[in-house]
Amino acid sequence: MPTTASSTPVRRSQRIKEIVSSQPVVDDETIEGDGYEDEDEDEDEDEDETPRKRRKTGPAGKAIKEAPSKKGRKSAADTFNELKENFEENYIFQALNDAEVSISELANDWVQTYKAHKDLAKKDLINLILNAVGCFTKIEEHDVSNNESASETVSEIQTFFKRQKNHEFYLASKKPAYKHLKKNFINFMNEIISISDENGLLYENIVISEEDDEDVEEPEDSNLMEDLLIWLSSFSVSYIRALRYISTLSLLNIETTLCRIIVKVNSSLEKFKHQLEVEQKKATSTSKAAKKRIAQIESNVTQYSNQSLILENTIQDILNTTFIHRFKDIDYQIRVEAMGALGEWMDTYPELFFKVTYLKYLGWVLSDENASVRSQVIKTLIKLLKKNIIVTGLRQFFERFKTRVIEIAFHDVDHHVRTSAINLLIEINKVGFLEDEEIGKVSSLIFSSKDSKIIQLVSKFIQTVESENTKATLEALSVNIKSSEKLFPINLRDLIKIHNLIEILTVANEVYSENQPKQSLVKSNDLKPSLFAIAGKELFALSAYSEYWEFLIRYYLLDISSIEVADDELIKAIQLTAEQETILFGIIHGSLIHLKQVEDELKKKKKDDVDDASSQRLISHLPLILKKVENNDTNLSTFIQILSIYNIEFFENFNQANVYKSIFQELTKHFKNNSIETLKNEYIHLFKILSDSSGSTTIGEINVLFKDTITELIIEFENLLKDSDFELSSSTIRTIHEDYSFKLLVLGLQYDISEVFKTFEMVKDKIFTFLPDFEIEDEDVEPLSSLLKIYLSSTSWKLNFLLHTNEPLNVETELSQIPVFIQEIQYLLTKTNVIKFQTEVASVLIDLSTLLKNFFNEPNTNLTNLNRFYDIDLSSLSLSQDTIDSLLYLFLYKEAIFANLNEVHLDREDDEDVNLNSVKLDVSELDTEELTSVNWDAEKDMVVYGVKLLGLYKVGILSSKIVKRIELNKEELGDLFKSVFEGVNINDSTPVASAANITQSKEEEQDDEIPEIAMDD
Repeated sequence: MPTTASSTPVRRSQRIKEIVSSQPVVDDETIEGDGYEDEDEDEDEDEDETPRKRRKTGPAGKAIKEAPSKKGRKSAADTFNELKENFEENYIFQALNDAEVSISELANDWVQTYKAHKDLAKKDLINLILNAVGCFTKIEEHDVSNNESASETVSEIQTFFKRQKNHEFYLASKKPAYKHLKKNFINFMNEIISISDENGLLYENIVISEEDDEDVEEPEDSNLMEDLLIWLSSFSVSYIRALRYISTLSLLNIETTLCRIIVKVNSSLEKFKHQLEVEQKKATSTSKAAKKRIAQIESNVTQYSNQSLILENTIQDILNTTFIHRFKDIDYQIRVEAMGALGEWMDTYPELFFKVTYLKYLGWVLSDENASVRSQVIKTLIKLLKKNIIVTGLRQFFERFKTRVIEIAFHDVDHHVRTSAINLLIEINKVGFLEDEEIGKVSSLIFSSKDSKIIQLVSKFIQTVESENTKATLEALSVNIKSSEKLFPINLRDLIKIHNLIEILTVANEVYSENQPKQSLVKSNDLKPSLFAIAGKELFALSAYSEYWEFLIRYYLLDISSIEVADDELIKAIQLTAEQETILFGIIHGSLIHLKQVEDELKKKKKDDVDDASSQRLISHLPLILKKVENNDTNLSTFIQILSIYNIEFFENFNQANVYKSIFQELTKHFKNNSIETLKNEYIHLFKILSDSSGSTTIGEINVLFKDTITELIIEFENLLKDSDFELSSSTIRTIHEDYSFKLLVLGLQYDISEVFKTFEMVKDKIFTFLPDFEIEDEDVEPLSSLLKIYLSSTSWKLNFLLHTNEPLNVETELSQIPVFIQEIQYLLTKTNVIKFQTEVASVLIDLSTLLKNFFNEPNTNLTNLNRFYDIDLSSLSLSQDTIDSLLYLFLYKEAIFANLNEVHLDREDDEDVNLNSVKLDVSELDTEELTSVNWDAEKDMVVYGVKLLGLYKVGILSSKIVKRIELNKEELGDLFKSVFEGVNINDSTPVASAANITQSKEEEQDDEIPEIAMDD
């Protein structure tokens, strides 16, 4: 049996070995520029030199031709255009710009030229490269006749390239004339290799022998791959980026083609080896025909073995000369090409490349500074994992680099890279390479991200995790499920499926909560869907869950404890904790948001497949859901938001307005009988919906329910105050706040609460009179301030009522308590020393004074019943000097707090309290994030209070002297404060807004209503 090439390596050309061992490598870090400019850059610079008319000589006296140019000083653009006009384009370059060109014919012609006139073919190929990078320089055959001078010739080309100044990189151009060039160029290079393989050119002039066999002479003539590798490798280390890029691109694609060829060759080799083995076993005689057949097969084995060995050595040469240097090139586009090519090699020739040896390059480049490179690496990894080939070392690779992938998914600055990283994590999880802790972290992105695309992808990730978990659970409990599923009113397997989904979200929420700053966990004043609803909306947009919305509701309402299931493991697989019920209900909310959006889109498109039956089923579930959630504020908030999705018309269309009303009857009871502080935004939102839905009989009946609640609350409040056992304490203040004042304040945003106006005579006598001697704690401030705000709101409603009612009322009598109450508020302000409470008192006093000034000053005779106010002079109300001093002191205190936090020096007037300089907050224990929050709160507090004082000045209550002091340090108190006072001319007599102006501006919007009193956050 003849010896195969497997034991006889290729005797590699000495010239190739020299390239591999001593090829100059560009030090990427030292490259500042390459004399190359993109076509979009400025090309209008003047040349500093006048080109001299002489020939440049290359190595060994060889001449490299430049495009001719004329003498004279010209702009760079003019010179460039002249060079371009006089330059004769390479014929291959011209052909490759044609969309209809036959690449195979063009490549075949070049290969035939190479076989007949090697130097001519090499010249044409190099001129193609020069032409493609916009270099108006040509080389001749004698310039390429000696491969040993390739580096010197490339160096000479670089000199001409730099002298040209301006260039147009046609290969990367987006101009229509060149849009086919890059694709055709790559195909052309690939076809050269493929054709050379088919006709045997790849394997000519190559000696198969031992490396240390010195008796074997090297072929005198070079072979194709040697020529290509020497010249392209010389260009690939050029300091000119365009030359590096095109030569690297060529070599990387040649490598790809070689990988395809070696796979084909190795397949043929294995086939013939198998045939040989079969024939040798069959051979029972030494017949001539059998020997001939075996000899032929042996010849084929030898031929393909030699070809495989040659190809493998060539592949390794390109790796060593090009890839290991260019994957870290300073030009990110070259790095992108390198990573893309490596992925192609792993896909095409996994036997060599799909190993840790080469996977590590992908891992390293995951930290590349350029987003396009990181994106390419991730794209490559996704493609490899989707092949579903688990090779030795793949787990080891991801054990090392999956943390980096997760980091990219959370923090990468590029959106596309982040989304690609999540897609990669989906594939990593499919092959089982993510631990539970990592799954929880990735899943938490569904809560922490505000990007809809990210949330969508994480939803897909969660669905794949759920699918695998459910499959495992169903397999583990298959016997138990089969014996118990008839006991359940809904599908047991689906219960397990949804339970697994909730389990994933539970862990994700725990991870999210652990990593959130404390202040971020405080409920926002804006009414927004919960994080679970946002997650549910995206999850139920997936086909795997889209039909489950009603099943979720039935699961939520299911009393599992009433089902007699003996198996604890099965119960564990479906039983929800209280926290998980909240998550499930949030998911239900999200699924209904998605369902409503889908239905609205179908209606817009006038499609007939809107499922009215499903809507009716939803209405039937709502009362049952409300009964379940009414004692849980978090879930009741979600219920109110679900109810808000569907207006009264939705219920009326199905003749279910009675259900809508019954729901509000229950909500009204809840409002009256429970603390609603955590549900303030929800009820405000409901009131807005009712206001926007006016005209419906049902809505009118619901409004009556809330108006009756106002009356009941006021009566109960008065009874409390009248009680002989009533005594002012923190406990009674808190009770009044929770049971009466806060609720009236919320109702006052929509409904007339002027009935409570008269109650404040008792409030003054039973509460406010005793406050100066009452030790006010921090927890008392909000309840007490809500009482003050109730008075402000009721005054506004009272004025509005008197303005519109036709009842014969004595306005003076109705409003007689206002001056008395203002005096009481002033007394409170000056006699209490709790800054936080003083601020609330001052705020109400300022708002009340401004309201009265605006209402009573310069009345508009067009307004209804305004004449009844003519004898009332509340616009002349003024504030005492003690009150004004207290108002100013509060500002100075807030100013000092902000200044000390920001180490700002303040100017002060001579009569100011020197102790203000020592006013400061203790922030020694705060971290940076907490300190930033405290600083913002201080700035906001100062600016908001300053704006209120400015309002008092504008209605003529504060003097210009006070305002001048307030703005004294505006240059030091931050841009926000400065912007407030920037346009204020203190010396001007600012016009005072009148009741006519204020009320008239509201006439169209609110039917001549007095401006509403907004609740503070």
